[in-house]
Amino acid sequence: MQEEKIELLPVYRIKAGKTVKLTIVADLHLDDIAFLESIYNKVMDRVVRKNLKLILNGDFVSLFFLKDLSSMAERRMHTDEALDKVWEFLKKYRNRIYLVTRGNHDKRIFKYAEFNFLRQFCKQLKLNYADTQGVLIIQTGNREWRILVTHGWGNGRSVGAKVNKAENLARQWEQIDVLVISHTHQPFYFPISRRNPYLQTEQYHYTHIISTSAFIGDPPYVLEQGYPPPTFVMPIITLSEGGLKIEWEEIR
Repeated sequence: MQEEKIELLPVYRIKAGKTVKLTIVADLHLDDIAFLESIYNKVMDRVVRKNLKLILNGDFVSLFFLKDLSSMAERRMHTDEALDKVWEFLKKYRNRIYLVTRGNHDKRIFKYAEFNFLRQFCKQLKLNYADTQGVLIIQTGNREWRILVTHGWGNGRSVGAKVNKAENLARQWEQIDVLVISHTHQPFYFPISRRNPYLQTEQYHYTHIISTSAFIGDPPYVLEQGYPPPTFVMPIITLSEGGLKIEWEEIR
């Protein structure tokens, strides 16, 4: 098999005016029988109404059939139809998209067929893309904000285990204002701080850690393995010269 070439940390700069609002959409799993189209429609309706920019953080599809034949019962469409839906989704919202990352489920096609569909889609649509994790440097007026985006990895039953993983990652990087992580389908938010002796104006530097919801309900493996029920909320991040604000909206 051909070895995949991965750029470990692409950095993209974006000029956004004096203020910008954005949200994160991740773990869509468009081909899963547990995909919740009603939640998806409500989230994307708010994206349009509130004029939000988008970070798309991986797992657009599940691709269970590449894992084993028995899991084909958990898909709601064939792979070609699922990839068509991903293409149409990216095409429809491309003027809002700041970054697209690849999730662990999305990688399965390359593993079995040596085809990175997300990279190819983003190349055709001229979208910023990251294989594993990437950095956005967003300029609002005279201020720059640094957002580290990663789909995530591994597992963890408790919220505490998921928080610990995110915190460990956040502490590896300096001068990151926001860390976005997905994968676990467990939304949470908390800030961490570091002492900053080099700046006269700020004694501490804060990193705001955001983990995001998924767009699926209770697929068979969730019930069988005793995972907690899903929580549907969306973060709205406002960046401006004056500061950073994070709000959460419940989706019903």
